[in-house]
Amino acid sequence: MRATSVEQVVSLPEGETRMPDLHHVVDALRAAYGTWGYPLVLVGALLENTALLGLVLPGGSLVLLGAVYAQQGVLALPLVLVLGWLGMVLGTSLDYAVGRWALRSTLGHTRLMARLEPKLGEAERFLERHGAWAFLLAHFIGHVRSFVAITAGTSRLPYRRFLVYEGSAALAWNLVWIVAGYMVGEHLVFLERVMGGAGLALVLVAVAAYLGYRLFVRGRSIHHEVTKGCP
Repeated sequence: MRATSVEQVVSLPEGETRMPDLHHVVDALRAAYGTWGYPLVLVGALLENTALLGLVLPGGSLVLLGAVYAQQGVLALPLVLVLGWLGMVLGTSLDYAVGRWALRSTLGHTRLMARLEPKLGEAERFLERHGAWAFLLAHFIGHVRSFVAITAGTSRLPYRRFLVYEGSAALAWNLVWIVAGYMVGEHLVFLERVMGGAGLALVLVAVAAYLGYRLFVRGRSIHHEVTKGCP
């Protein structure tokens, strides 16, 4: 039987701590997904596909974990697929609603609107250039994905057409994460065996570095746009 993380820490010499092994993290995630798996997939996909988090997160990390634990028998894979797709469509629909009914009337000529204008212009050109394919391509380009739905709203694209385009794109994007997660689930035992505490630390550092890099690049981009577009 595996010792718990608490038992491991207690058994160490006084004043010394150790990062939990990967299998303890996996066990904790398995328990969380066993209890809250379906809401996590739905809400996670929704939030990761809004402008709020879409600039930082890839858009399907919690769906990927849902597929991992579906492969492990904790969740039903068809439900993970449906809820992940639904969450993605709901998230982009929120951005569409913001663009159509709230963005310009709320922000007007504020400095925040001045910061958003270059990206909205970029997304509008992206939509004009690629048409319906823009919705699928935007899911693969993080900084564009966050603005295509908003731009569709500001340009008053009919919601039914938006729903057809985005629903198809979200299904394809969702399948990418589902397949990737299922493959990870098939090799989870191997990953647990190869990666101990040090390996987990490296993974966490890599994730933190990635998020930090995305925030840094995004901050520099906004600063450049403001200094270029504002007197």
